[in-house]
Amino acid sequence: MQENNSLLFQNMITKNADGTLIIDPQGVILFSNPAAQQMMGRSESELAGEFFGSPLMHGDKAEVMILPKTENTPRVVEMRVVDFFWQGKLSYLATLRDMTERKRATDMMQLQRDLAIMLSSSHDLPETLDKILDAVLQMVEIDAGGIYLVDRQTFSLQLRAHKGLSPDFVDRIAFFPAESPQAKIAFTDQALFLPISDDLPDADIMMSEGICGVAILPIHYNGQIIAMLNLASFSCASFSSFNQDALTTIAAQIGGFITRAKIENDLRQKNAELEEVQAQLAQKLQLLQQIQTKLLHSEKIAAMGELVAGLAHEINNPLASVMLHAQFLLDEEDVPEWWQQNLSEIVGQSHRIKNIAKNLLRYVQPQMREARWININTIIESALVFLSYELRSHNIRVKLQLADGLPLVYVDENQMQQVLINLINNAFQAMYNANRNGNLTIKTEVDSPLRLDGNRPSVVRILIKDDGPGIPSEVQGRVFDRFFTTKQAGEGIGIGLALCQSIVSDQNGTIWFESTRTKGTSFFIELPVETATPIGLSTQVEDQTQAPQTHSDQAQTLQAMSILVIDDEQSIVNAIETILSGMGYAVDGTVDAQDALANYIPHKQYDLIISDLMMPKMDGITFYGELVDRWPTMVDKLLFITGDTISSIARRFLAETQRPYLRKPFELGDLVTAVRENL
Repeated sequence: MQENNSLLFQNMITKNADGTLIIDPQGVILFSNPAAQQMMGRSESELAGEFFGSPLMHGDKAEVMILPKTENTPRVVEMRVVDFFWQGKLSYLATLRDMTERKRATDMMQLQRDLAIMLSSSHDLPETLDKILDAVLQMVEIDAGGIYLVDRQTFSLQLRAHKGLSPDFVDRIAFFPAESPQAKIAFTDQALFLPISDDLPDADIMMSEGICGVAILPIHYNGQIIAMLNLASFSCASFSSFNQDALTTIAAQIGGFITRAKIENDLRQKNAELEEVQAQLAQKLQLLQQIQTKLLHSEKIAAMGELVAGLAHEINNPLASVMLHAQFLLDEEDVPEWWQQNLSEIVGQSHRIKNIAKNLLRYVQPQMREARWININTIIESALVFLSYELRSHNIRVKLQLADGLPLVYVDENQMQQVLINLINNAFQAMYNANRNGNLTIKTEVDSPLRLDGNRPSVVRILIKDDGPGIPSEVQGRVFDRFFTTKQAGEGIGIGLALCQSIVSDQNGTIWFESTRTKGTSFFIELPVETATPIGLSTQVEDQTQAPQTHSDQAQTLQAMSILVIDDEQSIVNAIETILSGMGYAVDGTVDAQDALANYIPHKQYDLIISDLMMPKMDGITFYGELVDRWPTMVDKLLFITGDTISSIARRFLAETQRPYLRKPFELGDLVTAVRENL
């Protein structure tokens, strides 16, 4: 009867999904069911008589580690032990439940939470990569590793963080070009866990380092491989299934953190460049002011013009790089929202520096105009926006009498805005200094004044009238002279009205004033509305007819079209290459026109050549002459970029050749439009 009960019990536990062992008081296994045999990786005969350990050591319920014979990784097992009589003797019944997968799932969730918390705060790129690598090595207990960043232009791999590797080994694996076997393995776009064998690239180097196995995992962001996580084991050739799952999960999680750190890193770099440009501009503006106060004779204006031209050129080159890079980053997809404001600030401040540099040039020599048809009332309203707080806070009342339906005038909007701001500011200062308040009238109308030749051309007239003390009669004849001023030292240097007269004249208009002690001062500006062919137009590329297009709008561009970029500033070459390559063009770049003539143009038929005009070794004018002599068909494919349009040589060359050009610093949209039009 006892034997029948024993057989019945044995049949029952054989079908039990949990592992079951019967163990004698000395810890020797007497019986095992199939589930226990599978869990421990041994057969019934192998387990029978094997020493398992005293169950009493585990208590009623315990968590134990069991290493299956067929596996390298221990399993986590929950064991319950009860007293049991087996074949008439006191024994122990141990029930084993495999908790490995549940424990792995819990550990994986904790791993992801820990990594997310660690990287949630903002770090620079090197620190972010170091933290990721430290966390990976600690969480999955791997000996060593590194993180490579992918260059999206060349598809090469650059080692940017590493741990646990010798300096000599790091030097040998620091960079892999796109055509290297290592890069090709990386771009298979799948996680690889490989033992070191002779068919692996650099197997001998890894063996000499003591590496037994490697893990290669691609890191994605927005559907693209942006980095590679490479890990090395010195202890075993294979990675456990848990480590493989953990590493795959980590690789899928960290792409966003690396991308954010890269964007923040780029922003810090561009901010630093912008601050440097602003500091240089402030320093050189201070120098320019010192020179201006000493220019008492007209012959010194030419010297000042050369200084300002050089200043503008030196500012425009780095500023062009800052603007292009910032606009490129702003146009990137999935740029974090919290950085869009910073990028917009960089672009806005870059425009401010650009306009300051442009206005400096106008102080010494009229520039090629950037004119368009516009309602003059619009310019007046925008000028008042700049001065509204100043006028209101100083008790200056503004009366606007702007005529409806004014015909358009063909003017440079920025230049005319500068004229109006200057005149309004002069009126404000005169009234406030005399009376601490005042009334300012601004009026527009259409008229047909009689000219000396008897013609009556239609003009738009602007009146700016104040009720201040007026201009003394003894100095009225010198109001438009350069460096003449009635203001006290430190309040002005006498350039404002001379500049206004120069700008208005450049718009084919006239400016004059009327002033008395009792009625204040009235300035009049007349601008023609019937100019058939506007004077002063350049062949500079304009973007007024359509909204600027970004590189992301150019996805359909034929990749067969090739472009050569030549500029002595490497940062500008890099920026243009990045933008145009992103549009799909094949782009080559060099900082030397002689290099272009020797090593690029003879070997490739370019659809467009973008060349700087002023370069140290060979300038754009000489480069143009070489093309005329050697490859005349390439001349029609030439687009110039220049930070110098004030020198007579540059202006005459551009006028004679009629080649299109972009004035630095130009917008990303201007570049895209120019490339499309010239292709």
